[in-house]
Amino acid sequence: TQITVYIDGEYELPELERTGYFFLSWFTEASGGEEISDGDTVTDVSITTLYAHWKAKSQYTYQFVYRDVNGEEVSTDDTAWVYEEDAVEEPDGYDGWVGHTFVGWSPENLTPVSNTVYTAAYTTNEYTVAFHANGGQGLMGVQDFVYDIEQALTANAFTYGKTGAWTFGGWATNATAS
Repeated sequence: TQITVYIDGEYELPELERTGYFFLSWFTEASGGEEISDGDTVTDVSITTLYAHWKAKSQYTYQFVYRDVNGEEVSTDDTAWVYEEDAVEEPDGYDGWVGHTFVGWSPENLTPVSNTVYTAAYTTNEYTVAFHANGGQGLMGVQDFVYDIEQALTANAFTYGKTGAWTFGGWATNATAS
């Protein structure tokens, strides 16, 4: 890139980008030299070449791993490379784990500072069951459940018609179940 500057004028230098490197500054020599910055005044009447100085970023590998409740690997994304201070591209959570909700990645920081494996984090779903009398009388509270934890349903506390005229047949997920 070539720019024109005038004696006693100020430099307006471009900032450059280069994959895998930090741009440090402009210098009068390819190695070493005097640093030239925006706002410096031009005092030399000759044509001057300025050199961009760079610092290589570190490269790290990262991989996203999905595990089940037992810690068994159920899916893995391919290992990829990322440069220092660059965030990794986060994949969608593994939605094939019934009864669980994807909540993020561990570790949470998606800008690796070393070779990193990100593990999917999940919470176990919780459910609430409401009991309806389906024509009967009385009240029953709700019952909370956690997925994959076996728990008996609350005993029936509803009444229906005359005592002894009806027998409770069990719980159903709809009013017409027999």
